[in-house]
Amino acid sequence: EMCIRDSSRAAEPALAKALLARAAHLRELARHPEAVAAAEEAVTLTRAEADRPQALAVALIALAGELTAAGRPADAMEAAREALAITGVRPDPLLAHLLSRLATDLGRAGHHDDALIPSERAVTMWRALPRSGDEVALGQVLGEHAGLLQAAGRWADAIEFSAEAVAYWDGRAGQEQERLAAALTDYAIRLRRVGRDEEALAAASEAESLRG
Repeated sequence: EMCIRDSSRAAEPALAKALLARAAHLRELARHPEAVAAAEEAVTLTRAEADRPQALAVALIALAGELTAAGRPADAMEAAREALAITGVRPDPLLAHLLSRLATDLGRAGHHDDALIPSERAVTMWRALPRSGDEVALGQVLGEHAGLLQAAGRWADAIEFSAEAVAYWDGRAGQEQERLAAALTDYAIRLRRVGRDEEALAAASEAESLRG
């Protein structure tokens, strides 16, 4: 009996991952109640393992994403806040991607202030991760965070993160010229909005020169 119990517990991490994968697939099919149910089952499995805070954080953020897609933003933020309060969670590309996706989904649904919560954590996490593997993720999340700040009316903060996105892509200009041009265009729009017209014109001109 002890052997069976141990074997069952050993299989739970793989089962939780399979449930989250199923939830993501169901979401693509717009079968949102079923996607939520699968993600909730994954959370239940990981919650039972006190020594797996990373897995619980991933499951909760994935659940928050499914709840957002199902039109339940309040429940989504409850799950997200629980995940973000977990101690012992380390920077992780999967979790960072899920946070970014959740922020994007909340922003598209018009919940800009809520979206900033997972977005800020995603930025922090991508900054802490080594620059290997997903090389463009930090630049993308900086630009997305700037867009969410803009949507929330926080123009000064949006400009700050937009400038950081420009600097990021500028460091990779040989490989990501179009991304740099797009970041410069966004930066110019935000500068113009706060009356920094000369800087806006310079950024817009640089973007146009990059596009030929």
